[in-house]
Amino acid sequence: MQVRMEKNTSKFPLKTIPAIPRFKFDLRPEKINIELSKKQLAQIRLLTREWTRFDRARQHRKWRPLMSIKDNPSAWWKFAIGRILEETHQNRQRSSKKFLLTRANHLNGYCKAYRQKLEAYLADQLANATTTKENTPKVSAMSAIFDDTTFMKQIEHDSQFTYHELHLFRETVFRRMMREKMKDKESKNDDSGSNSDVNFELVSPDSDGKKIISTDEVDINPEISANQGGLYNWFTGWFSSGSSN
Repeated sequence: MQVRMEKNTSKFPLKTIPAIPRFKFDLRPEKINIELSKKQLAQIRLLTREWTRFDRARQHRKWRPLMSIKDNPSAWWKFAIGRILEETHQNRQRSSKKFLLTRANHLNGYCKAYRQKLEAYLADQLANATTTKENTPKVSAMSAIFDDTTFMKQIEHDSQFTYHELHLFRETVFRRMMREKMKDKESKNDDSGSNSDVNFELVSPDSDGKKIISTDEVDINPEISANQGGLYNWFTGWFSSGSSN
């Protein structure tokens, strides 16, 4: 089992709403042993059957009569007959070009709205992390996608799209977004690695720099002119006078 602890090192008191804990613990067990009784297994099977019934009834809940069967039995008969014949009408309608374009536009808009919702959630988490360290008021990014959330709920409540179809599209958008984030992270790491390398500048010898003087270019016994002064003239004059004496 792995236990990870995260500590908020802010020097200010954590008095935000909602409350932010000072310590966070993340437990990641490698293996969990679960024991279920016969009653629990029966409840799980019952839950799956009820979920299947709910998903099947969701497609017809829009046309369900509001009164009871005793009050208006004819409306319920029409509802049952219409729901049975609806499958035939849908098969004819789905073969048209207009239906295909409308369905593609709705699914494309649903995927875009779900992606914006994920990006807003990530931006909200990053802003929450920064505000936790700096203790500044947080501005939620989820409030900016109210229209997208409303559109997603309309698509989810529509009987033309099943739960499995929407789940497949959401999973596809999520995996594609994760791949893009991983590629961006790898590219940033490559850029930081290339910038961290030490670049040595190749300096070529300049024409005005120092030159190596050969002995051929130096006159060993230079002739000193009469107007030449300085310390060198004094030393040479002193040695020449000493040799003559």
